[in-house]
Amino acid sequence: MYERLEDISSLFRVKKLFNSKNWATKESSDYKKPTRFDRFCTRIATLKQKQQIDFFLELSEDIRIIDAKEFEELICYSIMNFLEKVDVSDASNIYIYPLISPFAKVGDKYYEIRSGSKSSEYLHGALKRFDCSFISDKVSLEIEDNFKVIMSKFDNTKDFLLLIDDFIGSGDTAIKTCREIISYFQDPKNAIANNKKILDKNIKIVCIAAQEQGLKFIQDEIGIVTFADIVLKKGISDKYEGENLDIKLELMKDMELALKVPNSYAMGYKKTESLIVLAHRPPNNTFPVYWWETNEKPAPFPRYSLYLKK
Repeated sequence: MYERLEDISSLFRVKKLFNSKNWATKESSDYKKPTRFDRFCTRIATLKQKQQIDFFLELSEDIRIIDAKEFEELICYSIMNFLEKVDVSDASNIYIYPLISPFAKVGDKYYEIRSGSKSSEYLHGALKRFDCSFISDKVSLEIEDNFKVIMSKFDNTKDFLLLIDDFIGSGDTAIKTCREIISYFQDPKNAIANNKKILDKNIKIVCIAAQEQGLKFIQDEIGIVTFADIVLKKGISDKYEGENLDIKLELMKDMELALKVPNSYAMGYKKTESLIVLAHRPPNNTFPVYWWETNEKPAPFPRYSLYLKK
């Protein structure tokens, strides 16, 4: 069950943080429906040591929240800024598609798939509904649902495939997706004309926000140009130095231990140390102290609603 903060000093600091972030400080009268404020207070009450509480509040000042209502505008401007900063002057057409693999391989056959539940697919759908004519008057942007239609039109001597997403954390998903697309066109079983094959040189990635670590990993692993309007550094390792860094890392480890966070998510997936929430839901790259939830204790920004669920 969520807890109210008894310590007046901590309560005052939470209210001060919420006011600075323009978050509502409303408390719920129903323990089954805690507000964000209730959730923050419960998390702080769970952290018994003053040093941990101080650090949790200090780190919370750096959290970046991007609301769903901002997605359409932000992805448009991300694409526009990408076109301004990355040379695509030799492109005739740029085909925009979600950062997901369009194929599933079953045995020797490939099937086109779309789950419809990924954030990249939401963004792609939003672009189709949005007037994107202002993005560029120099190159043709085509927002296509059917990957086979893209394949029928694509010419690798003059076209690009632009894969879009809201966030890139470790870079693992982006690398896996690109490799799956490229391997499809390299498979000799797929009879595709040479100029129709989508190669690594034809693929670009644009997202709203990304961890610097993930962008570097993509570049090092597959060399595909990846652009993000918002580039985030590690929340602890890139902020603190020397002995202070060691203290902060140890504090986070202690907090995660107290919350029984699995090792696979320690410091965020692949230790990306993210501090971002997208449409009220953080990626698993964000420090789990903000999203790890149990049946008994709600989290400030749960990834999955587990509170009071059995």
